[in-house]
Amino acid sequence: MFMSKLQKLHYHNHSYRKVKESNNYLGKEIGKLGDEAIEIENEVIKVEDAMSSRMNTLQSKAEDIGNMAGLSLDKQHQLLDGQSTALEFLNSLIQFQSNALEEIRKTLQYFAEYGHKTA
Repeated sequence: MFMSKLQKLHYHNHSYRKVKESNNYLGKEIGKLGDEAIEIENEVIKVEDAMSSRMNTLQSKAEDIGNMAGLSLDKQHQLLDGQSTALEFLNSLIQFQSNALEEIRKTLQYFAEYGHKTA
């Protein structure tokens, strides 16, 4: 019976050591997982920072493109205004030439009729 208690004590002692070893092993593994989680978190922060920087760059470029497009539209509007003014001037010139040709035609007709009368 005494042996039996000694064996039980030995068995419990052995079991206790196994539990303690397992507990230590689990603690180390949990520590490793914690370290890996911190590394992953740091990598996520790096990626987040890089993405944020790229997004800022893209936003800046989009704003530059928008500004250039607006400037281009303003220049096109100015060009169209200039072309419109030039067309108005050209129409006035054509009208002036048409009136001048009509006056010349009338004058030539007058001289032709005058020449027939005097001849």
